[in-house]
Amino acid sequence: MRRFCDGIAPSVVAMICLIALPLLVRAKGSEEPLPPVAEIPGLTVEDRFPRGCVDCHINLPELGQDERLSSIMAHWVEQVPPELLEKAANVADSGASLKGRHPLPTGMFRSVPETCLDCHEKGPGAVVPLVPLIHRIHLSDREENHFMTIFQGHCTHCHKFDPGTGVVSVPSAPEN
Repeated sequence: MRRFCDGIAPSVVAMICLIALPLLVRAKGSEEPLPPVAEIPGLTVEDRFPRGCVDCHINLPELGQDERLSSIMAHWVEQVPPELLEKAANVADSGASLKGRHPLPTGMFRSVPETCLDCHEKGPGAVVPLVPLIHRIHLSDREENHFMTIFQGHCTHCHKFDPGTGVVSVPSAPEN
């Protein structure tokens, strides 16, 4: 598992501590019951998406929705949706010129998001860094955003915390 978010780990651990701190600290002599432990996927409840991106981005034929990244991105060869292009422009390197299309390199979906980093982190012309782009896509536009409305925006759906080592990582896996 590639650890490309090591710089995020301290802030994620701090966030978890801030969530847990009120549960641990009570006024001296207080007899008030502690609130229930928050349901945090992978920490206090089952992680239903252990492979990250590819466990959420799936084909749902019964709903008429194919959310696989390969299916979504197949349309981007011609045109990236304007609202998504705007989000990419907001995190792109200054002076970058986005063309509004996304190539589909061979083998792109063999290990998501690791293969995405081949271009979005270190590849030639890596003008749109992946980490801020993914955060911008998944954590904005709350009312229309499935990650926020259906998946409740839990960081641990993507960022996996190992309590034994304290390491936070983002898993990569092949698309189904």
